[in-house]
Amino acid sequence: METLFIKEDWKQSRRSFMKRDIFLPVKSRTRILLFIVLMLWIAVFLQMAVERLFMKQETMSEAFSELRTEDNVGTVSVTAMYPSKFLSEYDKKQLIYVLAEEIGLEVEEEPAVFYANNRCEVWYEKEAARAHTLLKVVSIRQNGAEEHLLYAKLSIQEKTAQSAVFYQECLREALEELGAEQISVTLELSGEQPGQLSLEKKNTLTNALLESLSARTVYEHRDNAYYTVYAYTGRIDEYIVVEGKKINVQVAVSYDREENVTKIYVATPMLES
Repeated sequence: METLFIKEDWKQSRRSFMKRDIFLPVKSRTRILLFIVLMLWIAVFLQMAVERLFMKQETMSEAFSELRTEDNVGTVSVTAMYPSKFLSEYDKKQLIYVLAEEIGLEVEEEPAVFYANNRCEVWYEKEAARAHTLLKVVSIRQNGAEEHLLYAKLSIQEKTAQSAVFYQECLREALEELGAEQISVTLELSGEQPGQLSLEKKNTLTNALLESLSARTVYEHRDNAYYTVYAYTGRIDEYIVVEGKKINVQVAVSYDREENVTKIYVATPMLES
């Protein structure tokens, strides 16, 4: 009998041990389940953020490839206000060096300086075989206060538009790190097709490009003399508002009689000129 009681006590102790160590209380299990669900959602959001960033960087270059143009040029123009009451000439040159470093540009000579009335410009310009870069700091004194404008323009001749899109993000990030305000970025892609395209061909190319961007037309003027389309796509964050309507894509087509080529331009949010 004593042996039987010992065995029963051992079985009871074993069951109690298993309940304590293997089967967690309901509240603990709920917390762990919630934690696992939270981690899964975080992983999903991170993946979506990465995919959105990748898609944003590839959107314009992939769309531009639809045109199958030659002699392609990608141009990035950036303007921003630098929030400082006073910048010495040395400070302005340092800003030029910082922007140059961010885009991997080697500054081979000291930036130029120009003074006129209440205006001071410090700039560095470099011409390469297939690229042109201009970096500039403009300071204007009005009513006893000074405003500083940062300007960068980079043009790259290439088969695709990937480099231009890459430098667009580099310059934006550089200005944000500098604490610049009112940052405005324009990305313009241009290419050529031989001869004069018919209106039907222009429409086909433009429609294919807008479709690849998931863009809807906002304003348009389509004829052989003047061809331009303004559109909006949610795949690009930046936009401007014209007459209460969002615009962040412009397509323009023109014919150059002297060179006998049709030039096609795509820009976000719109062409500079």
